Amino acid sequence: MGSPLTVLRSLGPAIRLAVLITYPIAIPLARILVTRMFPEYLKRMDYLLRMSNIDVPYEVYLSASLIYVLIGIAVSGPLIPKLGPTALLPSVAPLYLLLHPRIVQSLRIKEIEENLPDALRQMVEELRAGLSVFEAIRNVAESDYGELSREFRIVVRDMDTGKTFEEAILDMAERVDSELLTRAIRLTVRISMSGGALADVLEAVENDIREVQKIELERKAITTMPCLSLALGGLISGLPVGVAFGATVGIAMMEKMGPTYAMLPMYLQAEYPLASYPLVLGILSGAAIGIVRYGSLRRGLIFGLPLGAAAAGVYLAIVSTVPSYVSGMM
Repeated sequence: MGSPLTVLRSLGPAIRLAVLITYPIAIPLARILVTRMFPEYLKRMDYLLRMSNIDVPYEVYLSASLIYVLIGIAVSGPLIPKLGPTALLPSVAPLYLLLHPRIVQSLRIKEIEENLPDALRQMVEELRAGLSVFEAIRNVAESDYGELSREFRIVVRDMDTGKTFEEAILDMAERVDSELLTRAIRLTVRISMSGGALADVLEAVENDIREVQKIELERKAITTMPCLSLALGGLISGLPVGVAFGATVGIAMMEKMGPTYAMLPMYLQAEYPLASYPLVLGILSGAAIGIVRYGSLRRGLIFGLPLGAAAAGVYLAIVSTVPSYVSGMM
C-alpha cells in the first residue's frame, strides 16, 4: 500500500465520476450560487482539485457536494424515527467531499515541509559549485523530493515562460499555502533582492527551517500525552451515561409493572437526545487537542468531529446492549 497521499489521490477518479453524474444540475447551480462570489478562492481551489487528481472546476465540485447533501437529507428524513441519529449518516457522509481536497492539501504540505531543508541544501551545494539558479532549481525538480519536486517543476516552467526567480517562487508559495514554505521564500526574496549571495541566503533559510522543525518535534513530544488523555476522555465520555441509562432501562424492563416500568416510555424517548452529551464532549476534546497541539481551534475541529461521532457511537453501542444484559441477570 502506498502513502496516505497516494491512497487519497487514488480516490480522485471515483470522486470525479460521482461529481460528473450530477453535471446537468451542478453546472446551473454553480453559475447561480458560486461563480460570482469568490473568483480568487475558486482559482486556488481548482489547483487543490488538480493536486487531488480530481479534474473538475471547483464551483461544480462544490455544487455537486451540496446536491449529495440534499439527497442525503431527503433519504435520512423518513428514517430518523426508526434509526435515530444513525439515520443522519447519508446526509453527513457527502460532507467528506468538501474535506477531501483539504486533507490532500495538508498531506502535501507536510511532505513538502519535510523535504524542503534537504532540497535547499542541494541548491546551496550546487550554487557554490558554480551552477546557475535556474540549473539548481531544475536539478531539484528532477530529484526525488516528491511533492516539492513537483512544485519546482512548475517553477521551472514559469521561469521558462519569462518569469523571474523571485516571481516564480512567490507563486509557488501562494499555491502551496504552507506557513513554513512561505516564510522561507519571503526571507529568500527579501535578502536576495537586497544584494545578498543567494547560496548564503538559502543556507541561512535551511538552518532556520531545521531549527523550526526541531522546535516543532519537541512541542509534539511534550503534548503527546496530554492530547492522548484528551482523546481518550472524549471517546469514553458516553460510557458512564450509557451504562447508567442502560441499567435504568434494563431494571424498568425487568419489573414489568410498578412506577419504574411506567416511566419506561419516557426513558426510551431520552435515549437519542442523551447522545448529544458525548457528542459535544468529544467535539470539545478535539478542539482542546487542536489548541494544545497546534494552537489552533480550527484545526481542533478536524479532530473534534470524528471524536464526537465516535463518542456518540460508544454511547449508542452501550445503550443498545446493557438493558437486555441487566434485565437478563435480574
